[in-house]
Amino acid sequence: MELKINESKILEFNTVIEGGKADDLSGTFRIVIDNVEYGFPIKLDDKKIQAKIPPLKDYVREENLRNVKNAFARLDIVAKGKLFTPWKEDVSLEIPLEVKAEMTDMKGFLEEADNFIKISKVEEKAVKASKIKVDEDEDLKKGSKKKSKFSIMLEEKKCPEGQKF
Repeated sequence: MELKINESKILEFNTVIEGGKADDLSGTFRIVIDNVEYGFPIKLDDKKIQAKIPPLKDYVREENLRNVKNAFARLDIVAKGKLFTPWKEDVSLEIPLEVKAEMTDMKGFLEEADNFIKISKVEEKAVKASKIKVDEDEDLKKGSKKKSKFSIMLEEKKCPEGQKF
């Protein structure tokens, strides 16, 4: 059996109960990941056992999941004070491909970009504040301050021979 760590899964087991009723039973679906056991409640009726396994990444640290490819799972049923394990199996944990991106601050981006590009031209243009509508700043409304506007042209830097960027 295979479990994807980012998806829930419902497992169903056909069952035959002899000498009692489903109401007299309780149970847990257990999975052991990196020497830690996680238990999930099950639903029982006279003909079927159902275990809903939530996404494992919600319960297990992601770095622990990335280091483990297999886990041990079992179905435990308690009836009349006795423990039964009608099903057990090794399961494969599937870790789907995921790509995460986070925007960096512009200053850090420009510092990092300096290794790959060079700035060839910078122009500064003064803009009268009276042309800019800003309600919060009284000085800008009166036109007493100027605001600078920058434009930057970027050029690709050539990699020195024998080096990699």
